[in-house]
Amino acid sequence: MNTSKIHYDFNGYGEYPLSEGEHMIRDRILECMNGLRKKNETCLNKAQDERREKLLSQILSIKKRMDRITDDMKKSIDEIYYKFEKISATDEAAIRELDIRIEEKITQCSETIDSLACSDTDMHISDRYTQIMQEIGEVEKLFHERIKKFKRMQVYG
Repeated sequence: MNTSKIHYDFNGYGEYPLSEGEHMIRDRILECMNGLRKKNETCLNKAQDERREKLLSQILSIKKRMDRITDDMKKSIDEIYYKFEKISATDEAAIRELDIRIEEKITQCSETIDSLACSDTDMHISDRYTQIMQEIGEVEKLFHERIKKFKRMQVYG
């Protein structure tokens, strides 16, 4: 089984009140995302210094999308109440899988940014940033799936 950094020292959603467990993991995902944002910011600064307009445009697009995803992750859900019942094993496994997939996609993006070198041609870098944009889109999609899973366990009224 793949070892997840975000689940390290986490006993499972069923071991904590659901809102507490969700906040713990969401904050860890947010930390991973912030690390990726910092790496992207470094690339943004390099592109600005080298006056590479096309590359700068791609990096800014990624930055805006990551900012939007991060804002979604930061949204306070303190006023949301969850059912008192423990989370089912099926739901927990599905959410854990989503968490791991989100972490993997963020890690892939981070590794892609790390692999970029100054000697790369414009087209090569452009292709890499296109790949990063697709991965970031997948992170966004997976995070929204995660939100949907938790919404099913909310108490309304």
